[in-house]
Amino acid sequence: PVGSLAGLVALRQGIAHLSGCHLYDSETSIYNQPYIKHILPDRQIKMVTLAHRTQGLLIKRGNPKQVSGLHDVARHDITFLNRNCGSGTRIWFDNKLKEIGKSIDLIK
Repeated sequence: PVGSLAGLVALRQGIAHLSGCHLYDSETSIYNQPYIKHILPDRQIKMVTLAHRTQGLLIKRGNPKQVSGLHDVARHDITFLNRNCGSGTRIWFDNKLKEIGKSIDLIK
């Protein structure tokens, strides 16, 4: 298993025939197309939408830490299990943290 970015690289290297992808581009607010054009500029790629998704946080029953939004994941009393670097969710998450002025380095 690999993240979305590694999947596109595998396509470029010819070691995969297809790959899942859900990469958010913060400059354009568009998913997938900017990455595909950058990583596979000389290839004709057919994009097939399989699903649309909603991003969210899973919180322990009762919300004992009173988490109310993304800004809370940088609190010193919160441990957040982040996605792997290069995954679509991780790229989206890191961009959203930047938008709200939180450093990725604060995430433990």
